[in-house]
Amino acid sequence: MKTKMHSTPNNLLSRNGLGFTNKVPSQSLVDAYTCTDGLNIDKSPLFDPKSPYKNRDPRLTFTIAVPGSIFYNYQFETHRDSVKCWNYNTTPATRVDNQDALNAFATFTGYCWKKYVDLEDKADRTNSDMNVIQIRYAEILLIYAEAKNELGQLDQSAYDAINLIRSRPSVNMPIITLGKTTAEFRSLVRKERLYELAMEGLRLTDLRRWKIADKAMVGNFYGRVQKGLLAGAPQIDENGLANYDNVANRADLRVIEVRTFDPARDYLWPIPNIEIVTNPKLIQNPKY
Repeated sequence: MKTKMHSTPNNLLSRNGLGFTNKVPSQSLVDAYTCTDGLNIDKSPLFDPKSPYKNRDPRLTFTIAVPGSIFYNYQFETHRDSVKCWNYNTTPATRVDNQDALNAFATFTGYCWKKYVDLEDKADRTNSDMNVIQIRYAEILLIYAEAKNELGQLDQSAYDAINLIRSRPSVNMPIITLGKTTAEFRSLVRKERLYELAMEGLRLTDLRRWKIADKAMVGNFYGRVQKGLLAGAPQIDENGLANYDNVANRADLRVIEVRTFDPARDYLWPIPNIEIVTNPKLIQNPKY
């Protein structure tokens, strides 16, 4: 059977890696990942705003290339004054112009996706044979845990499902202990889906079915502070959404776009025109 090739890595890679970086993670997603003690960054004593990526759920740096890391064999730094960086594709490493700071179209948020990026594709980023995620066992477990909770059947099996994901050796996050209320467990599942399934094409449908898209998809879509770091942690709510009102230098965050979401319209898909023409009794969803 012929392998289907795709160019996803080319869209995600850094400018140093000769990618387009036209799909990038937000600052709020970076801040949503907890510290290694399982607490949100606004509650954990392990969080240090001067070293914001340390002591964090390892899925943060599995999923996202953060400043100060090595990404695609280059020193990844998006601070605008970092005009040179290390190129580890050579032996010994060499200093080169840092396109992730100099290029006008470098990642606008200051971060890149690491999912779907593999050094094996370095020879031709437009023809990757990396498997595109359709569904993973982790999602099956999270579906089960959420369903048990929403049905009022929260039991050991629901805890086991979420803890199988958190306690696997590569992640090794604290297990969720028994005794949670329905609301507490709902919060844990929703945040776990955010951490585990980021960049797997599920977030929009999650936000819509939970009816929180009118909170998550409005206002400023932020990238990192371009020259420096946030002065402190934003407030993280029960859904893993970040609020920066309490952060002293929030005005330094880069605003990528300002989003709007109309709950009277956007929770519904429009009925295709061909269906309305075919059946005149169908009535279009509101505001479409």
